[in-house]
Amino acid sequence: MTRTHRPRLAAASLAALVALSLGACSGEEESPEPDAGPSLSDPSAAPTLEVEPVVRAGEVVGRLTKGDRTRIVEAVSGVAVRYLDAAFLAGDYPRQGGFQSALAAFAPGTAKVARGDLGLLTNAGIAPRVDEVTPAQLGVTVDVLAVREHASAATAHVKLVFKTAGDVAQRVQVQGRLMMTKADGRWQVFAYHLSKGAR
Repeated sequence: MTRTHRPRLAAASLAALVALSLGACSGEEESPEPDAGPSLSDPSAAPTLEVEPVVRAGEVVGRLTKGDRTRIVEAVSGVAVRYLDAAFLAGDYPRQGGFQSALAAFAPGTAKVARGDLGLLTNAGIAPRVDEVTPAQLGVTVDVLAVREHASAATAHVKLVFKTAGDVAQRVQVQGRLMMTKADGRWQVFAYHLSKGAR
C-alpha cells in the first residue's frame, strides 16, 4: 500500500517551486558538476547511520558560486537526512512514541499539519510492532533557487529504503520532496510531498 500527502502551498511558495521545475528554461541557470554533492560523513552534518547517504546537487536556478552551492547542498541535505533518521531509523524498537521530534526542522505551520500525518511521515503507526529497523538505501538530491546570488528556496528530493523485523516485517520505501526556505538563518521545511509504500 502506498500513501501520499500534498499540503496546500502559499502562492509565493508555489511560485518558487514552479521556478525550480522550469530550471531548464532559465537563461541564468548554472548546472553543477555531477560530483558537486558533498559527503555527509562529517558528524556535524548528519547523524551516524548504518547506511551512507548518497547526496547529489541537482538543478540550480539563478547564480551561485561553487562554494555557496556546496554549502547549501550540505545544509539542506543535512536537514533532510536528520528528518529521515529521526522519523524512520533512530530509536529503540519496539517504541510507543517520540516521533514528533522528527518534525523539529518543519516550519511551525507545516509542523502543525504534519502532526496529524505522523502515520505517513514517521514509523509511528507500526513502531510498537517492530523489533528492528535496518536501512538499505538513503539518497538526497538538492535543487536550489537563487535570487541575486543568494539561495531563497530549495527542494530536497529524498529516497529512503529500509526493512523492519518483528510482528511487522516488511520492506518500506519513502520518497518524495521536502521544500525548504530559510528562517532565522536556518533551513526549514515549509511543504512536503511524500509517499510511503511497503511490501
